[in-house]
Amino acid sequence: MKQMYIAALLLPWILTAGMVYAGNAPTAEIESYIEKKMKEYRIQGISASIVEGNEVILAKGFGKSDKKNTISADENTLFPIGSITKLFTATAVMQLEEQGRIELDSPISAYMPDFGIKTRNPGTPVPTVRQLLTHHSGLPTNILCGFQEEAPGKENYRDLPALLQQEYMVSEPDTAFAYCNIGYALLGVIIENVSGMSYSDYITKHIFRPLKMDDTAASLPVSIDGRFTKGYEGRKEIEPYPVRDISAGTILSTGKDMSRFMLMVLGHGSLGNKTIIRKETFETMITRQNSNIALDRDFSIGLGYWLIDPIGFSGERLASHGGDLPPFHSVMITMPDAGIGVYLSANTSSANGTIIQMASDIVKMMYTEKTGKPVEEVPLPEETLLEEAAAAGLAGYYVTPMGLMEVRKKGKRMQAVLSGLPLDMIYHGEDLFTLQFRLLGLIPIKADMLSIIRLNKFTYEDSPYIQISAAGVSAGVGEKFEPVPIPDSWAERTGKYEILNPLPKGARDKVKKIKIRHDKKNRLLLFSFEFVGQKISIPLKAENDHQAVTAGIGACLGDTITVEEEGGKEIIKWSGFSLQRKG
Repeated sequence: MKQMYIAALLLPWILTAGMVYAGNAPTAEIESYIEKKMKEYRIQGISASIVEGNEVILAKGFGKSDKKNTISADENTLFPIGSITKLFTATAVMQLEEQGRIELDSPISAYMPDFGIKTRNPGTPVPTVRQLLTHHSGLPTNILCGFQEEAPGKENYRDLPALLQQEYMVSEPDTAFAYCNIGYALLGVIIENVSGMSYSDYITKHIFRPLKMDDTAASLPVSIDGRFTKGYEGRKEIEPYPVRDISAGTILSTGKDMSRFMLMVLGHGSLGNKTIIRKETFETMITRQNSNIALDRDFSIGLGYWLIDPIGFSGERLASHGGDLPPFHSVMITMPDAGIGVYLSANTSSANGTIIQMASDIVKMMYTEKTGKPVEEVPLPEETLLEEAAAAGLAGYYVTPMGLMEVRKKGKRMQAVLSGLPLDMIYHGEDLFTLQFRLLGLIPIKADMLSIIRLNKFTYEDSPYIQISAAGVSAGVGEKFEPVPIPDSWAERTGKYEILNPLPKGARDKVKKIKIRHDKKNRLLLFSFEFVGQKISIPLKAENDHQAVTAGIGACLGDTITVEEEGGKEIIKWSGFSLQRKG
């Protein structure tokens, strides 16, 4: 987004669209900040949009969208917005709710007759539309088999209701927040079934066109015209890959177009004379929906919108969402009442996490400029001696959405071990811990990503848990796991596994290194895999000789693994995959 737009030249269009581009806003400091962070984190290209009130303060591209061909990113460069797509899906659902065609508290089977899923507990209710919107459905996070498509333009997400008939619920609905792409993919199916239109056609007609988001598309186009940014892992160019779950995370947009969506948010559902959703509907979307979920603690989510405050504003409402489709990373943070919105999208893997901090910093700059009040972060309480009560019962294994975490006593401190990396747990009182890495176990090392992580010990129904958050964003809860007896039938299944399903070219790069490992010393049977670069290792709990469940509550946890015999060989079924042990 290369240049500022001059309001006077576009006045007739502005009046009909309700959108003003401001030429006198304080952008120099923000642009300098973005360029500095790009250099620091070696980010190749960024799309940035900033709005205030009914004005676009900045719509610009930074760096390169195609380094090899020296193409600069600009206001018309298409970037994947990842899971920010879910806000468009939620908006479409709420439009249909306004029309009386969807009831939020109706079971989703009312809108998908072919929906079905197995349950381990008789009487488990079918999730509702509201529970899909808030990630409290109890459905599996993903069906990883088929997640990556062979080519763009396919609509295989329509097969998900049937595919789920072979899967199991991972928990009762409304147990805890558990980020669920499958839930939003199903919302896309519901939109189609109720409206009689394809998901892509529906959001184009009812959201993109009314907002004049003319360059926004629901998924990767079949033909890329050079305006689509390349992706980068460091300096290495990474080909974008089509994804099945279109309504969960595949929208492509430009900085200019995302300005218009944020202006609709600041207009509480309207942009100029175009009402996308009624004001009262929008208010419902940014009202906390999960206050009755004990395991969610203080994490707040609306209908689609995350209502967290990573910045420390007092009394100001925030509505936001992030998006990751590696190597692309995006975030949108809005303050609907204060009239501020910031959108950033990066085309480089090193922006993971950093892009959220950048957007937060820019929101602070905008808020201070607008109100004259500096934003002072709530200070972290000073480190204090570990209280006996805080340490009591804390040691042990915790199953988290990041994988298995071991907490152990180390001298006068507690230590958390994640993926083999020992991290000191720094105590700040009131059951609050932060993490610190020590080089060679001796020298404290400052790490930006660690500094924003918070661990809070708490007890629920007499069981110990650890709430994990980063910059105010919930990463879920760690449930304490006590080692359980491992049947011989499962102990004998250790080893590496290969995928038997026919997969698109390159798909094995997304899901790989699948194995079962028996940790005899700690009496753990671990199921591990790698998905888009994230390594996950989870304890297995055997239900019987032919079925086991991954432990824990949250994203990628609670999946059922089943053993079947095919052609005289044992085949493991997991997340839609058929797996066979190597060798």
